[in-house]
Amino acid sequence: MAEIPMTRGKLAEKSKVSYSHLKNLPDGRRRWNEDTKAKASKALNIVTEYKCVS
Repeated sequence: MAEIPMTRGKLAEKSKVSYSHLKNLPDGRRRWNEDTKAKASKALNIVTEYKCVS
């Protein structure tokens, strides 16, 4: 998978998710949720797919 060269600040700007929220995701102080994932995916031009498994 190729890396997408984008700073956290640029991702925050494009996704409309706060810089501090994005900054706190990798160390576990914040969690990804469907809204944050959708916004980040759209900003990165990545298609996401959700599957329900029972």
